Order: sequence, then C-alpha cells, then structure tokens
Amino acid sequence: MGSSQPMYGRHLEEEETLYSLISRASIDTLKEFYRKEVSNEEWQLIIKLKPLFDIS
Repeated sequence: MGSSQPMYGRHLEEEETLYSLISRASIDTLKEFYRKEVSNEEWQLIIKLKPLFDIS
C-alpha cells in the first residue's frame, strides 16, 4: 500500500478490524485542535476508554 491511505472497498472491507492508537498526546491534540468537531457522545467514549488503556 505504500504511503497512500488505504481505501474502503479496495484495501479494506467492512468485516475487517481497524485499530487506532489512543494516547494522552492524541487526546490533548483532539482537545486543542478538534474540540468543536468532537461530539459529547465521542468525548464520553474517550472518557470510558482512558482507564482501559491506562491513560491518565
């Protein structure tokens, strides 16, 4: 796939599992640059995931 982003339907299918890194730095980046774009429901999910990934 090289440096290009994978495309749904070409490289990825619906039944494939995707993973994403959640870290203190990524949460801080969301807060700083994307606060308005993140819904309350999404913030609640992040709050629930923090202890699962041992993020303080």
